[in-house]
Amino acid sequence: MILTALACSFTVFGQFNSGSVYFSGMTSGNIGTRISEGMLYLPYSISAEGGYFLKNRISLGGEVHTHGEFNFNGTSSYELRLGPTVRYYRPSAKDCQMYFFGHAYYGFWNSSYNQWGIEGGVGFNYFVTERIALEARGGYNYQRQWDSYTDPFTGEVFRTNFNNHHLLFEVGISVFFPSIKFFDRT
Repeated sequence: MILTALACSFTVFGQFNSGSVYFSGMTSGNIGTRISEGMLYLPYSISAEGGYFLKNRISLGGEVHTHGEFNFNGTSSYELRLGPTVRYYRPSAKDCQMYFFGHAYYGFWNSSYNQWGIEGGVGFNYFVTERIALEARGGYNYQRQWDSYTDPFTGEVFRTNFNNHHLLFEVGISVFFPSIKFFDRT
């Protein structure tokens, strides 16, 4: 029990040094269902993020995110988006570390909409061990979507454009490694 208490009480300094890496898996706070026209839709949201600390407390990485609604009759919809992400960790000697993040992306819906967007906000890592942290973050997302289609009768091309604004809340787990060489076991 003493060793477990010591492992959980480490102060976290080395996780954010130049050359360190992190990986994060998150899901959003969207829980619930939607019933439309007698069909049940279950929402989901999953993202994976990884980054490399270029300088102490500043990381650059990438994120893959998907969300949508699953329906048991096969009419599910999904969104996939990819893009770079940046994090800046505020200096702190506590187990709870605050960071600011920014993310730009390009994505598409399975229904043919294309999109680009940006999001940013603030997050917290609570370290349960020296390398594993529970993560929560909130932020704002701006998204621009567009689609174009051709009328089969007139041959006229129509283009639809619209903006989306979202407040987001995500939770997950992050794992930090001291360097990229940590994975080289040769």
